Amino acid sequence: MNTFGKYYLVLVLFLYSLQVCAQVENNLTAAPKKSSRSEKRVKPRIKTPEVSIPLRIVVTDIRNIGYGNRCVGEATQKVGFVYVPMPIQEVERKSRFYYFLHNQSAKLKLTLKNGPFWHKKLKKSIKRCLQSTGDFTG
Repeated sequence: MNTFGKYYLVLVLFLYSLQVCAQVENNLTAAPKKSSRSEKRVKPRIKTPEVSIPLRIVVTDIRNIGYGNRCVGEATQKVGFVYVPMPIQEVERKSRFYYFLHNQSAKLKLTLKNGPFWHKKLKKSIKRCLQSTGDFTG
């Protein structure tokens, strides 16, 4: 076989392989795609309740927050947090700055969740709760 025959055979095989690759690629793109919506999703038999853990705001003075009043507790949980009273000695054991940052991050999350004036709305509802139960003086 001369050199022309070798190159001719290589050229024919190369063109044939290109044609086969193009056919395979067309078949892959033309195949119907399965949409994720058409597939049935299997639902779990046991539904686990979605428990949301409320945010915690650490306070050392519980005089103005109505701690222990059921109505106030429900109002704060409705907003998405609970007050955690802590003695000053316990706060100073870690550091006041740590609890300051903790409270600021909790308040930022509450602002993003409930809007910028959530604190004023909560104060009004706490005042209403304290007046209705007779705990408010002033």
